[in-house]
Amino acid sequence: MFVEGLTTIQDKASMTYTISHELVHQWFGNSVTMDWWDDLWLNEGFASYYELKGVYLINEPETDEFGPIDTQILDLTQSAMVYDITPATHPIHYTASTENGLNVRFTRIVYQKAGAVIRMMEAALGESVWKAGLVHYLKKLLVS
Repeated sequence: MFVEGLTTIQDKASMTYTISHELVHQWFGNSVTMDWWDDLWLNEGFASYYELKGVYLINEPETDEFGPIDTQILDLTQSAMVYDITPATHPIHYTASTENGLNVRFTRIVYQKAGAVIRMMEAALGESVWKAGLVHYLKKLLVS
């Protein structure tokens, strides 16, 4: 719970990013949700990246209360890379034949590395092409 004057900036940031992450899930819903658990990375990576953009859009950029968005994206990417070099790493796409044992796949790879990969796709394509692609994809889903 946020209490002005008592809640730390770190706790406020954590709450804000969590709310933004869940709003991304609600906004896109099944549009970026996998058919089966194999593509969990798409759902969580998309929410992990867009939570940063959502907070940036509602936060007054001139205050940089939680730091510049570039710093937040860099933190996302570096955290994923640090985890990715450990023996616990795994591909972002995971073939799952049953629901048993899927909880072990909710890792930094699924959230942070996937978010970083999605950010890289946007950077490689350019923001306008990326947005046009998302709009096309979402419209196509709505018609289906």
